[in-house]
Formats: sequence, C-alpha cells, structure tokens
Amino acid sequence: MIRLVRADLHLMDAALASDDALAAVLGHDVVAGWATFTAALQTTRDAIATNTSGARWGTRFFVAGDPPELVGWGGFKGHRRTASSCLDTRSPKPDGGVDSPPRRRARC
Repeated sequence: MIRLVRADLHLMDAALASDDALAAVLGHDVVAGWATFTAALQTTRDAIATNTSGARWGTRFFVAGDPPELVGWGGFKGHRRTASSCLDTRSPKPDGGVDSPPRRRARC
C-alpha cells in the first residue's frame, strides 16, 4: 500500500535541505534516489508558497513499505475538473526521461 502525504512548505523546505531533514519531518526513512530531478523541488516549493491552497490538489510524497519509507513523489497536473488532468507518479530526469529509485524499480 502507498500512502500519499500532501506536500506543504515545511515538507518541501525539508526536502530541499537534505534526505535526513525530510526523514525527520516525515517520521520515516527516505529511500536514496527518491528524487532524481531535484531542480523540480524548488519550483514545486515556490508554487506552493505562491498558492498555498494549491497544495490540496498538487504534489504528494509517496510512503510505502514495512517499515514505511519515502519512495518517491509526484502529483496532479492540470485543473482538477478537466479532462486534461492527470497524475504524474514518475520522477523526471534531466535528460527528459523518467526514473524511480533503484531499490524500488522492481516493485513499480
């Protein structure tokens, strides 16, 4: 089972600081490589800061396993009431591809 954790400014600031800081805020370990395209973290944090109500619809952290670990992140794109809305559960890479943490690839 995957638990979705809504991204807020506190979590995004921790994610930008380090995996250890994020683990402390989440209360769960963080799988190495959970965010392969870290430039998106700052953009997402800035968007949440600009529109705090947007966090209700947007980015989520994915926590899974026993014991629970942060395994990735993604979110909803597009307006929530349009046919163009989608859920992006992949981690973008700088070369335009997508990836998931190496420890979790076989589980995806």
